[in-house]
Order: sequence, then C-alpha cells, then structure tokens
Amino acid sequence: MEPTGHYWLNLAAYLRACDVPVVLVNPFHVKQTKEFVDNSPTKNDRKDALVIGKLIKDGHFVIPTWPQGDFAELRGLVHLRYQLMKNLQRLHARIRRWLDQYFPEFLDVFPDWEAKRPSCRFVSSRFRKMCVRIRPRSWFACGENTGYSGPWDFRALVPCAQAPSVPSV
Repeated sequence: MEPTGHYWLNLAAYLRACDVPVVLVNPFHVKQTKEFVDNSPTKNDRKDALVIGKLIKDGHFVIPTWPQGDFAELRGLVHLRYQLMKNLQRLHARIRRWLDQYFPEFLDVFPDWEAKRPSCRFVSSRFRKMCVRIRPRSWFACGENTGYSGPWDFRALVPCAQAPSVPSV
C-alpha cells in the first residue's frame, strides 16, 4: 500500500489484525515509476494499483515496524511534543512580529517579553493608546500573583508610547 497522509493507518491495523502481511511503497517511487511506465503524469486508481503492484513484485517496498505497548504510546507522545514545540515556535515568532510592528520600544524596555513583568496586565492593554491613559500603578495591579515588585520598568514605557509612532512597513 502507498502510505499517503494518515488514511493508511486504519487499513493497515485492520489487515494486521486479520494476519494479512502489510508492506509499504514510497509515494515518490510510485510517482516516478508511473511517469516512467507510459510517459504521462496522469493519475488514476487503476494506474496507481498497477504501479504499486509492479514495485512490490520487484521488491521495492518496506515492511513497517509496529511498536507495541509502551513504545507505541511513547512514539505518539514524542510526535505530539514535536508538533507542540513547532506550534510554540510559530506563536513566539508571531508575538515577536506583532511587538516589532506595533510597539517596537517594548523590547527596549523589556528585552525578554516572556518574563513575568511584561506579561502582567500591561501586555493585554491595547499597547500605545492604553499605555498613555492607564495610570502606572494599575499596570502592576497583578504584581502579587506574578512576583512583580515595582513600577520603574513600566514608567519607562510611557515616553516611548507618547512618541510618534513609526509607520509599519
């Protein structure tokens, strides 16, 4: 069978449960062989089945390994962690881009935007416009919960927020 996407997993599990041997053929090899057979890149199920059958007959296949028990669970968890870390990196890049685009001075005052101080109520308060209107004491109203201890960093943002903004590209 040709393992494209995740659709083949259920069929392979069913065939394995019925004691039918399962072999996999590389989708890239199927594509290359398909074009080689009749010199046309057209795709249809009949042609795919013919090409996959030829590849298996010629021995160009892989017998998949099926992890069992804890190893199967660990493999799934490792894959999930990999996906989560990729999404987290994308989210960090988006936040950094938003900060650079809408309030570039923020990173001058708070080099680490992930620290507890910048993640206080200020970050959720509409950046420039709200920065000027909000009293500095209310910026760290949640200080007891976050470990924040004083208003000095936030006061440095007020002149930055009052300065004319640079148009974003």
